[in-house]
Amino acid sequence: MKNFKNNIFYFFLICLVSCVSPQSRRPDITSQESAEEAKKQKEFVIERYIQDSAKITNIAARIRLAGTQICESQTSLMLGLKYWNIHEFRPEDESIARNKYQLGAGLKVLNVATDSPAEKAGFRIGDELLAINDLIIAGGKNAKKDFAKQLEEIKKTSKPLTIKIWREGEEKLLSVTPVKACKSDIELIFDNAINAYADGTNIYIASGMMNFIENEEEIALVISHELAHNVMNHIDAKKTNAGVGMAIGLLLDIGAAVAGVNTRGGFSDVGGKLGAEAFSVDFENEADYVGLYFMASANYKIDNVALFWRRMAQENPNAITLSSTHPSTSERFVSIEKTIKEIKQKQINNKPLKPEMKIKANNKVEDKTLATSQAKSNTLASSYEKQTLECKSGTLSACSTILVDASKDNSSIPRDTLDTAIKVFKESNKLSDQDKLTFYDYSTSKISKPEKDIAERFLKELLEKDHPGAKLREGEDKLANPFIVFQKEKKNNYCNEMIKLDSTNFTEDEKNRLSKLLGKCKN
Repeated sequence: MKNFKNNIFYFFLICLVSCVSPQSRRPDITSQESAEEAKKQKEFVIERYIQDSAKITNIAARIRLAGTQICESQTSLMLGLKYWNIHEFRPEDESIARNKYQLGAGLKVLNVATDSPAEKAGFRIGDELLAINDLIIAGGKNAKKDFAKQLEEIKKTSKPLTIKIWREGEEKLLSVTPVKACKSDIELIFDNAINAYADGTNIYIASGMMNFIENEEEIALVISHELAHNVMNHIDAKKTNAGVGMAIGLLLDIGAAVAGVNTRGGFSDVGGKLGAEAFSVDFENEADYVGLYFMASANYKIDNVALFWRRMAQENPNAITLSSTHPSTSERFVSIEKTIKEIKQKQINNKPLKPEMKIKANNKVEDKTLATSQAKSNTLASSYEKQTLECKSGTLSACSTILVDASKDNSSIPRDTLDTAIKVFKESNKLSDQDKLTFYDYSTSKISKPEKDIAERFLKELLEKDHPGAKLREGEDKLANPFIVFQKEKKNNYCNEMIKLDSTNFTEDEKNRLSKLLGKCKN
């Protein structure tokens, strides 16, 4: 065996010696020269990242601010700051970050969005963030996430924030007042793929996409499309669909097990995947449609954005006609062109730039009754004017009535009336238990779950007090889980809790809801 291995070694050695080598004599290159060039190339990549990040920050801020009429209550308070530290880099590149950009464990300003509160407050690129409202901003690997959470909590007050910075050898205090913008922070990530995606909260754009994009309008198109995914609640919808698919698959797995076949959860896995992909093409088409409205609201030119998909077709010819989880590029082009015509017609007629939403069949009105419908609408608007004034003056019952009406499927409440009620509820410290439940019901009645964090906080407060109405809503949520069918013990426990509820002070609506829930428990 040893001789055999030696013979193999000598055989390959002879092959290598016999191979033909290059004939020219290039200049000698030292390892140091190569290392220096590698460093320059890495610096070039980082510089490109900084430039692209600045573009994204500016465009995203403009779209998020202009799109509040579309995202409605799905808003957060924005400063217009992007920050980074040395932990953004791989260990082998940390010396570049430290020497060229003076980065350490602390957070430094990477970008300041144009015309943003941060720019108006005087923030500059390179400022180190030390403290916010006297709370120290910690450094380290999790500094960005920790500061984002800290900032989000403090921003809820809508009051000016005092941020201590370190600039050119001295501390400075800057006062900045956040403004309302559509939720969704935008991050540029190192990835050569021509890709961008949303996760329901944030938007991520790959550096490969930035290399593919040719102009500012195309960046705006991509950001607007992903923002539409988050605003239209597509990610949560996909999770729900996946859950339904898994539940159906689990039934098949159980049936197979009864027949003596161990599927190892195969049907559940397939069902989950199929469920997640259900309506995927429709969600993408909707994101294209709503995204164009975001673009137009921010005054970006939309005339030629459909050409972006023609270029995408060049990169991936199969997508020209194939459509699986995404629409075909040809379908996208035609749909976008028609949406552009729709938006331009609204601009000509000075109509609000808001996407058209589907009307339920039982709410459709024939053309011949349009005049009557308009008259009713004017009467309703007049009545809501009175409610709005009462709500603004602090009459919580008026605000509550507005939210109850807004919870209904056929609600036609003016946007400013609804915004007034939400604002009063968010700022009031005199809300009754029923007021908090009203707000929770309003939030959960909408697909997009507006002001979900506040609604959940209200419910949690009431559950801590063992409030029967809060327990009813918690029971509804638990028993709505598609997997509860297969968890009999849990279902029985939840149902027993509902049976024990004290419904003495329930409203008529709550009594009906409890009755439906108990009927569900019997099945």
